[in-house]
Amino acid sequence: MPRREDRKKLSKEREKVVSLSGSPELAASIAEDFSKLGYKGVQQSWLDGLTEISKHGYVSSYSIAEGYMRLGQKEKALEWLEKAYQEHDSGLVSIAVEPMFGPMRTNPRFVDIVRRMKLPAG
Repeated sequence: MPRREDRKKLSKEREKVVSLSGSPELAASIAEDFSKLGYKGVQQSWLDGLTEISKHGYVSSYSIAEGYMRLGQKEKALEWLEKAYQEHDSGLVSIAVEPMFGPMRTNPRFVDIVRRMKLPAG
C-alpha cells in the first residue's frame, strides 16, 4: 500500500490527467473519492471514469485490466484483457512476463489469451 503522501500525489496527478482529458467532473470526483475512500476508492473511481470515457473515445483496455488487477478483481481484469486482445491492444505484448499478471498465469482464460497471441509462456 503506498504511503499517504504518495497516495495524495497520485490522486493529484490523476486528477490533472483526467482534467486535461476533458472531464473536469471526473477529476473532481476522484479527489472527493480519495478524501472519503482512500486509495482503493480513487482506483475504483479512476476505473469507472476510464470505462465511461471508453464508451466515447479510445482508452487502452489493457490499462483498464491493469487497474482491475491492482484492485484484485481478476475476473474484471480478464474481461478487459479479452477486450484488449480483440482490439489488438499493444499493451498485451508483455502480458506473459508482466509481474502484475503473475497470479493469473495458471488461469485457463489467461493461458488461452497468451496462447492465441502465440507468446511463449512466462
